[in-house]
Amino acid sequence: MSPTRRAWLSSSPRARRSRSRGSSRTAAIVWTSDTDYRTAVPEGPIAPAEVQGYYYDALVRAADLHAEFGEETEAESLRERARDLKRSFDEQFWLPEREFYAVALDGGNEPVDCVATNPGQCLWSGVVPEDRADAVVDRLVADDMFSGWGIRTISADHDAYNPQSYHLGSVWPHDNSLIVLGMLNYDRPGAAERVAEGLFEAADARGNRRVPELFAGFERDRTAVPIEYGVACEPQAWAAGALLVCHAALQSRQDNGRHEVSQRTA
Repeated sequence: MSPTRRAWLSSSPRARRSRSRGSSRTAAIVWTSDTDYRTAVPEGPIAPAEVQGYYYDALVRAADLHAEFGEETEAESLRERARDLKRSFDEQFWLPEREFYAVALDGGNEPVDCVATNPGQCLWSGVVPEDRADAVVDRLVADDMFSGWGIRTISADHDAYNPQSYHLGSVWPHDNSLIVLGMLNYDRPGAAERVAEGLFEAADARGNRRVPELFAGFERDRTAVPIEYGVACEPQAWAAGALLVCHAALQSRQDNGRHEVSQRTA
């Protein structure tokens, strides 16, 4: 199955190259040390990693609905499409040298070699094969990704890393909450608790027990409180929901001995 893109993207040179959670022009960039990242934005339209997961999840949910109504032929057809997408995603997005998934495929179907949080959401949607999950989780909580308050949008080792940027090293609570759910889906409670506790403690440290749309990605040991991103929305619904999702998921696991708040109910 081909990577999922938005076929209706405008041909205007001012149009966005992708339609995904990353709305800025540099949301998907090339990992490079000898090219100015401002001129290295992938040609588009691009196929973001997390969008493959959203589509996979939609196929699985639709199959479940058909099965519920006794339409097993339609359900099995959708399951087969989901299996094909899962295989294709792994084959096309996996970066063996990084033991992680590419943030996207560019317009030529080449992987965009950047370590980012986008593939973390693929744990939530379930498109990551079981045998890749531990490598993905371990990469997300490595020191260059996890600030202590949360997981940065891109690695601090990237040439373009800027902890006070919108998408190039900041921490987004809602993004982190989906990753927490994904870690629990793949039975990595220790990593999930570490990330969730970072968000809870960020909310406490800020003095108002809430988190904004995003905050800066500076290392926690450098600051007593998370550094603000100046124009972040606050309060914001999906940021507020991030804390609730993390709490509910961890509480469910504690109560039941295993995580039961999956992407099917969250």
